[in-house]
Amino acid sequence: MVNQSEKVEQELLNGLRNRLRSRWKEYRKQSYNPNTKGGAYEQALAKFLRDYVGGSYDIRTRTAVIDDDLKALELFSPAQNEIDVVASFPQSKPQVVFESEGMTWAPYNGVAFICEVKSTLTTTALREDLEKTGKLSEIEREGGLGVSIGGETTVDYQLKCLVYDDYDSVDMNTVYEILDDNSNAWDLVLLVENDQLIAHPDLPFTETVSNPLYYKNKTDSGIVHTPNGLIWFLSYLSVSIDYPPTITTVNPILQMIHRESIRTNFLPDGVSLERLEELAENLSEGESIPIEEVEKTLGTNEEQDE
Repeated sequence: MVNQSEKVEQELLNGLRNRLRSRWKEYRKQSYNPNTKGGAYEQALAKFLRDYVGGSYDIRTRTAVIDDDLKALELFSPAQNEIDVVASFPQSKPQVVFESEGMTWAPYNGVAFICEVKSTLTTTALREDLEKTGKLSEIEREGGLGVSIGGETTVDYQLKCLVYDDYDSVDMNTVYEILDDNSNAWDLVLLVENDQLIAHPDLPFTETVSNPLYYKNKTDSGIVHTPNGLIWFLSYLSVSIDYPPTITTVNPILQMIHRESIRTNFLPDGVSLERLEELAENLSEGESIPIEEVEKTLGTNEEQDE
């Protein structure tokens, strides 16, 4: 016989499950546009996140990211760089976003997590998403957040989340294999309609979720597949991200000003900025470069003066 407290507990848990799923469906319906079907899922996810973690993050849709060293400009084409949902720390200083040709760019150092979202999980969609998010691992925050408010379950890099409204006939063992092969490209995979979550084994909080009472499947590599996906998804976002008192986003600005200054004020005609930077990098690594080569690059040798 169920006692009164157990009954209340179950009602509270069921109420939360139902509320989370109904909110998602409500936002998905509100945002639906037959001309931009993908946009409906982006907007639905953004609204859902603003409801439940929005007080901690500034949440934008269709936003590109730019890192401290501007590597993202080389890794991605502008279209590839556009991420469905980007959550930034509101305590980033300065509070800036960039705009170019109708696209918004956010400093990646100030990003807490990103999400790619699609209607249906297929192996093709999963591989495409992982190819994109895998590039983000090349520009992750280095050295953590400095002083921050966190705990034993936090990580010092930006979380990469993949969200799918549904999945039909996809073989989950194949999904696990693809995720294993791209382990640096994801942290969480949320299956909304089925209310399931797939969690990366390297996330500290996965040790908690790895309790057999919680999960429906655990692979040999440690990937955990669990029900109550929406609840666990919000739990991971709540306990896995350090919360810094402040975080600087000034470096991309300084880099752009530095490069602009070199291009417009200091380089002689015909001198390549790329070649100059290559020389500087080689010199910084201790490589010996003949002075004639430096003079030729800078256009200062006698032959060029003549």
